[in-house]
Amino acid sequence: MRRKISKHCVLSSIIVFIFLGCSSPSNDNTDESSIYRIEWIAKADLPLPHRNGKAIACGGKIYFMGGYCPETEEVRETSNYEYDPQRDKWTIKADISVGRSNFAIASFEDRIFVIGGDPVLPNNDLYLPDDDK
Repeated sequence: MRRKISKHCVLSSIIVFIFLGCSSPSNDNTDESSIYRIEWIAKADLPLPHRNGKAIACGGKIYFMGGYCPETEEVRETSNYEYDPQRDKWTIKADISVGRSNFAIASFEDRIFVIGGDPVLPNNDLYLPDDDK
């Protein structure tokens, strides 16, 4: 039996770039016209800096959860941020149930699962973006 997976939720990394033209080299001499140019565009920063958190796309938005925040000095954050690419804006959402870093995250049918992490956790927690809980 096949399950229908929502086209709006995909596990992904946050990598945004714009490819600005290219040309195929016609010979071994490299000149400016044969160099591929990739340009990054800065978007809105997270409200606070983090490391070891996780990001996932779901329902046309990007969610960043947990990790370590040097400003709050929390080693295992409960933070949950939603990024709206249409508005280029981050919004603070309901905290995840247990502060954690180095965890697994997955989306399935407009739901986000946050699994395990440091400290060593058996937790498999569910976040419902539409209900913010």
